[in-house]
Amino acid sequence: MAALVLLIILQITDGLFTFHGVNAVGIDKYESNPILRYYIYRFGPAEALFAAKVGASLLGYVLYKWKQFNALWLLDGFYLSALYQQIIFLIHYNDWS
Repeated sequence: MAALVLLIILQITDGLFTFHGVNAVGIDKYESNPILRYYIYRFGPAEALFAAKVGASLLGYVLYKWKQFNALWLLDGFYLSALYQQIIFLIHYNDWS
């Protein structure tokens, strides 16, 4: 259960950081996923990121129900590293140091 809760928290924070980064820097400079970039252009950042994060959270729930805990922990690690990269990028972009 801890892995699922952590995944949902990380999805929320990743969505918020991505929303801020897309608005601050621009879609092409911040978002590297071409599918998500297309949907951001088509529907807007809030709608596209909300749908992507809800979908990822639901897939995490499916992994939890199928007792694929190692896959959940692996995703948690991936999103933790992505969150770290976003924080570093935004700090350097905004020059908050």
